[in-house]
Amino acid sequence: MKKIIFALLVSACILTPVFAQNITLIPETGRKKIFTANDQLPFQQLIGYAIEVSSTAYSEEVNVGYHSCEDVYSMEGYDVLSQYPCELFVHSKQGPIVVRYQNVSEQTDQEIKKFLSENQFGASLYYNEGRFRFEVDENTFFEE
Repeated sequence: MKKIIFALLVSACILTPVFAQNITLIPETGRKKIFTANDQLPFQQLIGYAIEVSSTAYSEEVNVGYHSCEDVYSMEGYDVLSQYPCELFVHSKQGPIVVRYQNVSEQTDQEIKKFLSENQFGASLYYNEGRFRFEVDENTFFEE
């Protein structure tokens, strides 16, 4: 069974191709262009990294407690993250897992809320003011 956090990551990749770390597109010029996390808007990097770090924390069974996000998942390729210090809280083995950014502006906060609303992220993800809260609920697993 796969956990909901992994499902959120997959959903984000399907719904918004820019979440993939490396995407190759061939525009009308015929030349390949590889898009990385650095090509994303700041709010996209914050969402993508929160999903990556929480998914990694869950799949690698990171110990309950407070952690630096970078200790769990590398910030390499996410050029704006240095402006947003990130903390990870694992409340228990059953969740929730919280990723909290500092210094999130009101505009960026609104862009994140709009994106999450438009892409219908379910009740398993709560977001407000730089804080992503991922539920880990046995009832929301996907069958393998």
